[in-house]
Amino acid sequence: MVLNSRNILVFVLLFLVCIFTYYHSLSYDFVFDDISLVVDNPYIKNPSCIGKIFQKDLWDFAYEADKPNYYRPLQTLSFMLDYRLWRLNSFGYHLTSIFIHFLNALLFFLFIYLIWENFFISVISSILFCIHPINTSAVTYISGRADLLASFFILSTFLCTTLLFKYRINKTLYFSLSVFLSVLALLSKENALIIPPGILFLSFFVEGENKDKIKLFSASILIVVLYLYFRVKILNIPIARPALLSINFPLKIVNFLYLIASYIVLLIAPLNLYLSHVISPIISISDIRFWAALCFFAAVLGLWYLKRRNKALNFSILWFFIFALPVFFIMTGFGYKLNMAENWVYLASLGFYMIVGNMFYFLRQYLKSAVYLFISTVFLIYIVLTIINNYNFKDRISLARRILRFNYENKEAHKELIDAYLKEKDYDKAFEHLSKAIRLAPLDPDLYLLQGIYYEDTGNIRMAIASYERLLKVEPNSSRANNNLGEIYFNKGDFNKAGLFFKRAIELSPLLFEPYLNMAKLYAKNNEINHAVSFYKQAMELNPDNSESFVNLAKIYFNKGDFKSAEDVLNRALTSGHREEEVLVLLGIVNGELGFNTKADYYFKEVLRLGSKSEEAMLNIGVFCANQGRLDKAIEIWQEALNKNPDNKVIRENIDKARELLRKRR
Repeated sequence: MVLNSRNILVFVLLFLVCIFTYYHSLSYDFVFDDISLVVDNPYIKNPSCIGKIFQKDLWDFAYEADKPNYYRPLQTLSFMLDYRLWRLNSFGYHLTSIFIHFLNALLFFLFIYLIWENFFISVISSILFCIHPINTSAVTYISGRADLLASFFILSTFLCTTLLFKYRINKTLYFSLSVFLSVLALLSKENALIIPPGILFLSFFVEGENKDKIKLFSASILIVVLYLYFRVKILNIPIARPALLSINFPLKIVNFLYLIASYIVLLIAPLNLYLSHVISPIISISDIRFWAALCFFAAVLGLWYLKRRNKALNFSILWFFIFALPVFFIMTGFGYKLNMAENWVYLASLGFYMIVGNMFYFLRQYLKSAVYLFISTVFLIYIVLTIINNYNFKDRISLARRILRFNYENKEAHKELIDAYLKEKDYDKAFEHLSKAIRLAPLDPDLYLLQGIYYEDTGNIRMAIASYERLLKVEPNSSRANNNLGEIYFNKGDFNKAGLFFKRAIELSPLLFEPYLNMAKLYAKNNEINHAVSFYKQAMELNPDNSESFVNLAKIYFNKGDFKSAEDVLNRALTSGHREEEVLVLLGIVNGELGFNTKADYYFKEVLRLGSKSEEAMLNIGVFCANQGRLDKAIEIWQEALNKNPDNKVIRENIDKARELLRKRR
């Protein structure tokens, strides 16, 4: 393909369309699985974990019971790169997802233009892909990153495959790139197992030498076999999870066809999108949906027969069915109903966009310029719907409410609301959804944990202990239950019992940072300073986003008189993004002790500039000013603190002493 001004204009157009459609999402928060995969993920926060990322499943650190069987190291690696740049600023993660979506649209344009050499269809199809509302589940939802990455590498693989088949030059390069990119696709998401059938599919539509086609298809089969051996035999991560819903094979095909028809309805009229749909299975021929599914399949066959000479249309239809095929294997694995996640057709939907592009191309021959008005109207409607649907991902509560609006029995949405409301200290709403979730899933261990946190936060310690102990009976290896019980006994002063629970939590989950932090506090309480320092350092490594480890360790060094080590720890806290009042005040105090008064003054001024100052902070800033001889400034700061709490005797005494010194000076 020649890189001319027309193609460059398309690249710019696709970029602008992607940004305009999704820029609202840049300010949206982490939601649902983002909390586990990003916010609480120790793997992405420590570069030394890169090796573990390729050895463990996606949810290794997050699940204490049965884990989903996902092996997606490149998804975690992409989050690690985002974390290096943005820490836990969701803006950056959204920006990365939008950019990858743009790259996928660009690859899609290049791919179909290379095959069909039809500029109109290529542009229309790729713009539809950019703006379609169903893609929000992969683009706006940060945890949908696996679909973006897998699609990027699969499209790149097929682009190189097409170049290999069509051209006589650089064959070794295109073959090597196809092989390499297919490996990266497999490391992104399991749907890349469809690459060998995809290459076989391309072989029928793209002219080329048979030896190249056979060679690449054989290589793709070998890669898949090696991937499966490495994953299943060496890493012990299974491909399939046991299906909770048992359906015989013929009925499973009918259910699959019904889901495909449902996806097409969503693609045509994307009005009721809510991340993951649940549908009652077809279990009998008396179900009208059984016949609807067969009629749909007959209609597709009829369309294919009538337009069998239209290669582009046949290509589009086959693409959709081939890349929707993974749905057949996973639709029964998430409960006793059929699951229909919107992101599952991110790649397959390209076939739909090509069909629409072909339809508009056909209409253009008859409607002439009027077709452009129709196309513009469709584009505008889809953009508006995408922006509206983006808003559902604004925060945890918005998305959970959206899901419950259509599926009130979704226990995961209830759990999301429980956790969100607990963090907001809205205990009435938390309890409301806790009660509903327990009625829906009385044996779910996560609910015992949330119940324990609810009782603990509301002061009912006896019931909190009972909830955690009930969880340990159901799931004895729950590190979080052990840690939370340890915290309760620590607060009750039973340090021996607390230590046993903390050690058990660390043993069960070496990547969970909370028990390390709690063990450090326990050792500090028992005046075992060296052990406390060791555990604080481990907590900092596992979760540099928690400022408490930095602050407490800095205080230990400060109390020992090791001001330089205290400064190093606090500077590391700043590097990790902590500009909390306590960190800045400690930096001011430590630099004052080291004699770096200019730096100390800078940090204290930062505290004053940021506002919402605590009494302790203002006391320390006032002391620093007084020691510098700036008694008027010290009195001013202390007086502000005293106005907040007139009963603070220490501050009142300091003000009196400072005023006495001023009188003596005069």
